[in-house]
Amino acid sequence: MGKRLWDYEPISITGYSEDESRLKPDIRIARKGRQRPWFEGSIDWNYDPAETDTVETKVWRSQTGSEYDYVQMPYAVPATTFPDALKNLYKNMVVDNFGHCMQLPDLGEKPQLPIPWAHYVIDACVLTGTHFPERVPDGHYKIVVTFRGDFTWSLTIVAKIFQPPN
Repeated sequence: MGKRLWDYEPISITGYSEDESRLKPDIRIARKGRQRPWFEGSIDWNYDPAETDTVETKVWRSQTGSEYDYVQMPYAVPATTFPDALKNLYKNMVVDNFGHCMQLPDLGEKPQLPIPWAHYVIDACVLTGTHFPERVPDGHYKIVVTFRGDFTWSLTIVAKIFQPPN
């Protein structure tokens, strides 16, 4: 994969959990002055996902940012078991994009369950875009990552994608 030819500005991030005693996402967009906005907050992880729990990612795009004109895009990760997601996505997508700014557990070369229970801090996190497509059409994108098992939790990110000036 070549160099990323687009940039982004985060608009919002929200976390949802049906059971905040087991998983509590507290994530937001922050900015100081004219600096680039970033993600910050924490995730309280107090549960062991089952082998049959699933993770799914869906992506929608809107030219205007209006809630009414989002269209689902092909950039998705179909529902896969949590252990398979750890093996196939954890290092390449999560660690490579957020490892520099998030206190992530080291799950080794072959990640597997359980994930250590902890209070994971996200500090001034700017997505690197590693392993993302080289070209992405301009517009507003909504990315929803949903985890399903004994309870459901999710993260929803909205960002504006644009071509940077030369």
